[in-house]
Amino acid sequence: VFDFAADPIPVNATDLFIQVVYRGQLGEETDGIAVGTIDTQEPTIVGAWNNTDHYYSNVGFNWLIQNGTNFSQRGIDGLSICTGSPSVRLYRYASPQDGLNIPFLNGTLNPGIVRLALINAKFPSMVNQQPYRMVATFNVPPFMPIRGTQSRGQLRQASQEIFAAGALPAPVLCQSAEPTGTPFWCFDPIKRRRGQPIGDAAQPMYFSTGAGSDGTDVDLPPALPAYSGLRPVIGGTVQFNSDTILMACPAQQQ
Repeated sequence: VFDFAADPIPVNATDLFIQVVYRGQLGEETDGIAVGTIDTQEPTIVGAWNNTDHYYSNVGFNWLIQNGTNFSQRGIDGLSICTGSPSVRLYRYASPQDGLNIPFLNGTLNPGIVRLALINAKFPSMVNQQPYRMVATFNVPPFMPIRGTQSRGQLRQASQEIFAAGALPAPVLCQSAEPTGTPFWCFDPIKRRRGQPIGDAAQPMYFSTGAGSDGTDVDLPPALPAYSGLRPVIGGTVQFNSDTILMACPAQQQ
C-alpha cells in the first residue's frame, strides 16, 4: 500500500509514470533494493452532477423542465460511483455521514457536482473503454435509475521529452486513434456540459419517464440552459483506499 497524500500526483500531470522504490528485507538479503515502474494513463476526470432541474421524456424523446408533481428539482442524498465487472464501488458520498446532500436549490443554476481524478492502467487497445456506474440514493420517492457512462481514459503525452522553441505541434486527440507521424502531442480535453467543465466521463443525474432509460446528451438539441457555476462536493469516502475488499456497487432503489 502506498500513500501519496503528502506528495499528491497533479491532476494535470502529463507523461505520467509511477515508479516505486523499495529498500529493506528482500528474501535473505537484509538491505535489498527493488524498483518497479508503470506507464499509466494520465488522470481521468469522472464527474456526476445534479441535473434534476430537467427530466427526460421517453414519450417525446426530449428534455422537459422539472415539475413539482412527479419530477421535482431536489437534492441527491447520496451518490456512489462504481466501475468494473462485477461492478465495485470506488467512491461514496452519503448524507448524513458525510454532510450535506448534493444540492440543486430552487432558483439557482449552480448544481452540486462530484469530480474524481482516476489513474488507470493503459488499455491493450484503443477500442477498450472503462465503464462507470452512478447510483443516486434518496430518502423518499421518486427514486432515480442507475446511470452509466464510459471512458477510454485520458492521454496527455508527447513523442519527445523536449521540443525546440516554436516546434511544439498542435495537440491531437488520442483517445480514438494512435497518433501518426512525429512529433506529436496528445492532449485529450475533458467534456464541458451545460457550459461547465465536468469531466471525461460526464454523467448527469436526472429523472426520466421510463425507468432505466437514458436520455440524449444534455448538450445536444434541445440543449439545456447553461449553468452559471458549479458547487463541487467536498468530502465523501474513496472506497478504493479504505476498503480491504471493495464493496459491490449498490443496487438501484425500488
